[in-house]
Amino acid sequence: MFFRNCLNEKYSVGVASQQGRTILASRLALAAAVLLFGSGLAGRARTAAAVTMTSFQEGVSPTTGYEADATFIRKNAPTEKHDSTRPNELIIGSDSSKAALRTLLEFDLSAIDGEPNYGVSLVLNTYHNSFGDSITVYVHKYDFDLNEVDSTWLDPDGDGDSTTGDPTDGGTIGTLLTSTTIGPLGTPDLDVIFPDTPAFRTAVADALASADKTLRLMLKQDPGREGAYTEGVYFCSNEYSTLGRRPELIVSHVPEPCSLVMLCCGGLYFLFRRKRPASR
Repeated sequence: MFFRNCLNEKYSVGVASQQGRTILASRLALAAAVLLFGSGLAGRARTAAAVTMTSFQEGVSPTTGYEADATFIRKNAPTEKHDSTRPNELIIGSDSSKAALRTLLEFDLSAIDGEPNYGVSLVLNTYHNSFGDSITVYVHKYDFDLNEVDSTWLDPDGDGDSTTGDPTDGGTIGTLLTSTTIGPLGTPDLDVIFPDTPAFRTAVADALASADKTLRLMLKQDPGREGAYTEGVYFCSNEYSTLGRRPELIVSHVPEPCSLVMLCCGGLYFLFRRKRPASR
């Protein structure tokens, strides 16, 4: 727009015409320099900006009023609503009868205003000793809106209607995002980190691009062992009394920088603004 206005600017005939061409050439050169300088600064500012880590943890951050959803479902108690009966814990694995236990989590990510391209991790804190052998826990994307209060094995998302919600007993398993292995007899109050992966970052990006900006996860035992080996782990839930031991999602990102391009455009406006003739 500024270049077009500049090219459309009319100058007086004669000597003024030559002066106008000279001024026009000078302004175009200066404009190009300003834009190149501004774009360079913007690129440097984005590259050099400190990476921000945003934590999502109920009752803690991004604000003390933040709420997340978390519950577990159990195959041998298919209609039990564990968010009510066992609100402090999340269990993953297979119990003594080899019945599967899975955990569902939901995080609202709308507090992020930048680019989540620099890493994501999930931190869970152990509630009890783990049981059985060491267990590998897989984190999958979960694609259904979670109602933690009514979630059961037969109705995983808790919406009460398999025709509109999750139709699969035990939950529909989505894309594998990350995993970690917990040693035998893991102790209470131990932070377990599910590390960053490209798939995990993509899931966060997809969640931010969705209408509700919410990330939903399913945690389950290694599929080669689920239902075959008695092993499992207990984690603190989002309702556990010690706030810092609740599930935490950490997203590293660079916030949107100040718009140096807008500043350049403002400078160009004054650069090309037509000078009013002096009053006589």
